[in-house]
Amino acid sequence: MDVNPKISKRDPKISERDPFSTLADSLLYIIVSFLPFKEAVRTSILSKQWRYIWRSTANIELDESFFVNHEESDQIREERRRDFLEFAKEWIRSYQEPTVKNFAFSCSKPGKFLTVIQEFIKFALKRNTKGLALDFSDPEWKENDTPSGALNLPSEFYKHVSLESLKLVACNLDVSAFNFRNIKDLSLGWIELNESSMKTLLNNCPLLESLCLKNCWNMFQLIITDTINPRLKKFVLEKCIFFGGPNWVYIDGPSLRFFKYSGLVGYFKMENQRCIEEAELDFGSEPEFDMLGDLLCELLEQLFSAKVLTVDSVFLQVVPCGTEPLRTSNPLNTKHLILKTSIHNNELLGIKFLLESCPFLETLTIDLGPSRIFPDYVPPFQFTPAYCWTRDLVLHKCLMRSMKVIEVKGFKGTMNELLFLKYLLVLGLLLEELKIYLSNDVDEDGNNIETYRKRAMERVLPSIISSKKLQINFMN
Repeated sequence: MDVNPKISKRDPKISERDPFSTLADSLLYIIVSFLPFKEAVRTSILSKQWRYIWRSTANIELDESFFVNHEESDQIREERRRDFLEFAKEWIRSYQEPTVKNFAFSCSKPGKFLTVIQEFIKFALKRNTKGLALDFSDPEWKENDTPSGALNLPSEFYKHVSLESLKLVACNLDVSAFNFRNIKDLSLGWIELNESSMKTLLNNCPLLESLCLKNCWNMFQLIITDTINPRLKKFVLEKCIFFGGPNWVYIDGPSLRFFKYSGLVGYFKMENQRCIEEAELDFGSEPEFDMLGDLLCELLEQLFSAKVLTVDSVFLQVVPCGTEPLRTSNPLNTKHLILKTSIHNNELLGIKFLLESCPFLETLTIDLGPSRIFPDYVPPFQFTPAYCWTRDLVLHKCLMRSMKVIEVKGFKGTMNELLFLKYLLVLGLLLEELKIYLSNDVDEDGNNIETYRKRAMERVLPSIISSKKLQINFMN
């Protein structure tokens, strides 16, 4: 590859139409390496000059989903998987560049192809890749599965100490040999991790800035401190199975900026979290309704500094069912609240709880969709859902003092949606913008999309609007 970029002589008429045609191949190699792998492949149809440029990209992603449709029969999927591996082998053989910046490989059911897959991994390591992502999970696995037969990593893997980003899914990980002192971004999925192995991993990653654990199992508790990982800014814990009881998570450090949790309600102790900017909470895994409001309220107060807060339907149903059913003991600093909800009757008190707990709220996003509704839900006190946004009015401070933007996604114009929206319009004194993204589904009466969209608009527009600055936009 020519490392000295030079403008080649080309037809000036072509150059006027296509400014890239004046660039040397060495520059095009750099440009294509900024593209996602699939987009890089598509550049091959642009012109003869671009035909083979994509083969020199520094960001390689070999994913069986490019070939395999997991809805097809087992036989067809197996044939497609073999085609994919042949493509991958040909790619590896023809690749001429000395280094690879990022290498990602994904293949389910790797058992029959262990030798060739290990050669792919060695290929990336020999080219001194800084980012490695290996995914051998099966789309058919269920949330609580603990699969066996994960792929063993070659010994060369543990000697590649220059890695800065690592993602491993469904791999057998030898924690005792894990010594990647330069890693900043670590993601592990479908891997057994006990308390001891997790501690070893964290101790050996002093530069860690982002940690993601998904579908891992056998942990008793998870402890992260700033004395071991002082640079950690992002932490994601999704659907991990804790051994012997409820989840127990302890985090002590001032550096965390982003926190995402998905799983069962557990015990959280998050000390000194004054720097968190965004938090996402999803408890959709809960099998049944339980009076765990105090645990969620305590977690919420520990995340008080989060400017952006996302909660799900289960959170809305459970959080008011604690000692304090109306609000958190101390106000939250949330400026943008995202509610993943269906505005079901079970969720109404949780919505009011959060509006009252967020006096500085500026943007409210109502992300409408299917919710995990508990049939055995018990409200913390007697109330009439139909009066929630009409007779039983609460003048939340955020509506009177700070809220400026409301976004509604998936709007259908149901009664609960309309009552809540009209309540916001009546009391939102400072509102500047209401953005309504209409649902593509048919409405509750089975009307076609255009008919129900028109009706939805007619239901909203006659509302009494308090803010003179408000602009209402309906979007598809």
